[in-house]
Amino acid sequence: MRYEQALKVYRELDASAKIGTILNSLGVTLRCLGQYEDALAHLHEAVALNHGIQQFLSEGHGLAAIGDVHAAMEQYAQARSHYRESLEIRRRLQDRAGEGWMLHHIAWTYAADETSCQAQHYLQQASRIGEECYDTELLTACAEVRNRLQANT
Repeated sequence: MRYEQALKVYRELDASAKIGTILNSLGVTLRCLGQYEDALAHLHEAVALNHGIQQFLSEGHGLAAIGDVHAAMEQYAQARSHYRESLEIRRRLQDRAGEGWMLHHIAWTYAADETSCQAQHYLQQASRIGEECYDTELLTACAEVRNRLQANT
C-alpha cells in the first residue's frame, strides 16, 4: 500500500506532521475497506502524535475519523464521544465549517440511535452554521438526517 510506503519514508525523515497526516489517511482508507481495528490503531496513533506536536486541526480530523469508524461499527455512543472531542477542537480553532460538520455527525448518530429530540437539537445548530457558511453540502446532509427522523416517526 502506498500509504505504508509514504509512512516509512516520513518516519525515516522524522517528519512528524507528515506522519500524522499519513496515519489519518491510512486510517480513513482502512475504515473504507472495513478493516476497523487496523483503522482505529492508526487513527489513535495519529491523534496522539498530532496532539503532541500541536497539529490540532489534524488531531480533530483524526478524532472525527475515529468517530466514523465507531459509527460504521454501529457504536454510536463511542462515535459521539469522538465527534464531541473533535467539535471542541474545531470550536477552539474557530473552524465554523468543521464545527457544523461535527454537529451534523453527532445529530446523525442520535438519529441512528432513534433519539430524535437530541438529533434535532444538534441538527438545528449544524443547519445554522451551514447557512452562515453558505455550505450547501452541510445543509443537504442536515436535510437528509431530518428526513430520516421524519420517516422514523
